[in-house]
Amino acid sequence: MGNLAAAEGRAERAATFYRETTERFPQHATSQFAYFNLAKTLYRDRELDQAMENFYHVVDSRRGTQLEPLAHLYLGRIYFDQGNAKRAKQELSRGLALATVPELLAAGAMTLASAYLIEAKPGAAGSANAILLEHRDAFRDGQFSQEAIFLSALTRFRAAIHPDDQRRRGRELLAAAIRVEPSQFFGDFGYLLLGDAFADMNLTDDAVNWYSQGVEQPLAEPMRHRVMFRLAQEY
Repeated sequence: MGNLAAAEGRAERAATFYRETTERFPQHATSQFAYFNLAKTLYRDRELDQAMENFYHVVDSRRGTQLEPLAHLYLGRIYFDQGNAKRAKQELSRGLALATVPELLAAGAMTLASAYLIEAKPGAAGSANAILLEHRDAFRDGQFSQEAIFLSALTRFRAAIHPDDQRRRGRELLAAAIRVEPSQFFGDFGYLLLGDAFADMNLTDDAVNWYSQGVEQPLAEPMRHRVMFRLAQEY
């Protein structure tokens, strides 16, 4: 019933059903899936503190199952959306270390690489590229293959030093950037990352377009503020 309500967009009803399940059958395996689904519902509803509480419950109670790495990845996603890059990278790294399913490996690697690129500290492009290379098999013909190509192109562009190399890498980045959609990333950061990529290429109109679209989305407040700040910088 909870999954049906969630599929129909009735988030409040779904959350109520999931809570009732966890209260009535706290030790049953079904309850653990209810905790996870409740956490996802709360995340989509931007109840981030409650979502994190339930994801941490899943981590503690479902060790050794595929729910454990998935919960870590969602926790990393939330910390990322909240602007806490350090904690985001910790949770994403834990999820990657535990994951065995290609889809989880791809989602974790993509989000962890993105965290480094958005943070943009010295050496960030190299760290992001190393993560993508380590998990490249998970991206082959998978859900996030185009996003991985874009991220790889961005790391190479930012690492380029010689003008001829920068121009070549810029053409590769542009070709990759126009093939991805912000909503396809595992989190709220797609608009920011695409805007940053176009800003790096000095394509101001395109950067402004992606930042402006991002501001119109229901982003978590720290991420929204970051996108708004980047937008203001481009005007």
